[in-house]
Amino acid sequence: MARKLSRPSIYSIAGRLSLMTLAVVILTNLITVGFMQYQSWQRFENLPPNLKQVLQQRWEQDSREYKDSKIGPAVPNVQDFTIQVVTTPPLTISPLPEQPRMVKVPRGLRLRDDLQNSLLVSTLLGCLIGAALAVFFSRRLARPLEAIAHAAAQVSVGDLSTRVEMPSNAPAARQDEVFHLTQHFNLMAETLQRQEQERKHMIADIAHELRTPIAVMKAKLDALEDGIVPLDQNAVQRLQVQTALLSRLVDDLRTLSLADAGKLDLSTQVVDIAALVENVVSEYQTVAYRQKVQVQMNSSDDTILIPGDPDRLAQVISNLLENAVRYTPPQGQIHVAVERIQQRVTIRVQDTGNGIPEHALPHIFERFYRADGSRTRETGGTGLGLAIVRTLTELHGGSVRAWNQHGSGAVFQVELQG
Repeated sequence: MARKLSRPSIYSIAGRLSLMTLAVVILTNLITVGFMQYQSWQRFENLPPNLKQVLQQRWEQDSREYKDSKIGPAVPNVQDFTIQVVTTPPLTISPLPEQPRMVKVPRGLRLRDDLQNSLLVSTLLGCLIGAALAVFFSRRLARPLEAIAHAAAQVSVGDLSTRVEMPSNAPAARQDEVFHLTQHFNLMAETLQRQEQERKHMIADIAHELRTPIAVMKAKLDALEDGIVPLDQNAVQRLQVQTALLSRLVDDLRTLSLADAGKLDLSTQVVDIAALVENVVSEYQTVAYRQKVQVQMNSSDDTILIPGDPDRLAQVISNLLENAVRYTPPQGQIHVAVERIQQRVTIRVQDTGNGIPEHALPHIFERFYRADGSRTRETGGTGLGLAIVRTLTELHGGSVRAWNQHGSGAVFQVELQG
């Protein structure tokens, strides 16, 4: 099931982009204002001392007027004004004329040009720094996405071992959409790789399973054709056993393939599961007698009605009984119990064999898996019976599990909706 992202997680990348953009804008404006202030200070320092003193006095006068009036910001007047500069010559120089020298500063003649130049330079400088920061932050955000894109390209050409590196101890604040995307991509690649390995193993197992009865049949037919083995009832019966095994394997594979494709239809109706289990057990009495195994059935109720497909449910019980008979030693017993627990119906098959090895319990319902790899196809089945049990049980909305009962062999329990 996909993880539902919270609202902070959904907008984390957009928030980071917005914060980065705001930081770039603020930094650019600060650089522009700072550069303009620096240019103004430089121009002020280059003025003649007397003119600097007059401008400073004028600014202080406007500031005092502002503090007194409290009506608005102190803005120096930009109208034309006259500056009287009085110089006191040294004693060694002849005195200046008594008429004072007048200096008139034209309105906005030099200041406007300097302001435009400084504004242009500061804007260009701020744009360059802002572009550099934008590239840095965008690369920082795009780097993990590029890694995921590269890994996806590798997977698309068949390299399912590709993984995207991700920090193992990332703080919760850094676990945003990119982090979860990387995590889910690695999980997807791992799942695809495992399924591909299972597909290859399954194809190899199917080929091996089909080759064994076919090879046996071919060898016997060659022996019959060459006259080495007489054509009698026993030879025909042995061929019939191999044909039945081959037909059983094909039917099992077809059942699993239809279930995987979602095309295995169930003929659902009301089924008396207690009577159904009793009928299947009675059919296996003869098989169990040949193996010197005793089968007993216990039911808490005479009638237990559930919705289901009677043929598929019978196949589930038949596979469980077949597996129990196969792994129960002579003089052993198999106990079958059917009971209703609240809204669930439980079918339990317990034998008195040696149980299931602990390493095999997690894989006992996998296809073509055998707990004892030394068993042949004639003694160990096709390896698909328990896989079909799990598939058909899940199609009925139920579940199946297995465990070892201490001193009493293996227990298989199917739970169905009542």
